[in-house]
Parts: sequence; structure tokens; C-alpha cells
Amino acid sequence: MPAQLLQEMLENAINKCVEKKGILIVGYPRSPHHAELLLDFLLSNPKNSIKACFLFMPKEIIISRLNSSHHLEDSDEEMDSRLMERLNNSEREVNELKTYLESRIEVITVDGVGTIAEVLTRVLAAI
Repeated sequence: MPAQLLQEMLENAINKCVEKKGILIVGYPRSPHHAELLLDFLLSNPKNSIKACFLFMPKEIIISRLNSSHHLEDSDEEMDSRLMERLNNSEREVNELKTYLESRIEVITVDGVGTIAEVLTRVLAAI
């Protein structure tokens, strides 16, 4: 989806939430370019208090969960190698995004290990 179209959709959704206590956008932005578009829009209203929250989970736990959810053998070294390569690429992209966001807004890192309810509780407490 083109960045501008996604941006317009987000702006429309956010504008509908003007009277709410706040909104939580999950999984976006994914790049510094998307972050710039979103922040320019959000920061145009001085009432907005904006924070970014990143979940941290050790790679070993991620690989273990992926292996168990896909019923893969732990001994499949080729699969583990491919997963590790993807995780390393993802980590580089996330670090680039995080560095950009830290230059503009408050960034929080939350422990992402646990049940959905446990992680959500930590996220809500942090923001």
C-alpha cells in the first residue's frame, strides 16, 4: 500500500478519535519515512502527547516460539539460520526506526515476554 494512502487512512481514523483519551497504533510506523509522515500529522496538534513503545523479546525465545508454532524440529539448523537472518534484518530496521523516533519523541521499551495480557498490562503502564 502506498505510504500516502496509508497515511490518509490513519489520519481519518485518528480524527474520528479526537474526543478519546488516546489511541494506540500497533505495528506502525515500520520505517522512518512512515514515522515522519505520522509524526508531522500528530505533532501539528500541540495537545497531542506522543510516545513510541517497542517490545523487546530475546531472539532465542522468538525462534523457539516460531519453531513450536510451525511444528519444526529444533535440530533444523538451516531453518534456524534463516530465521536468525530474518530476525537480524528486522532488528536493523527496528533500530533505524527507533533511532529516528528517539530524535523526535519519547521512546519506551517494554518486555515483550509473557502472555498477551501481561505484555498489554506492561505497555499500558508504560504509556
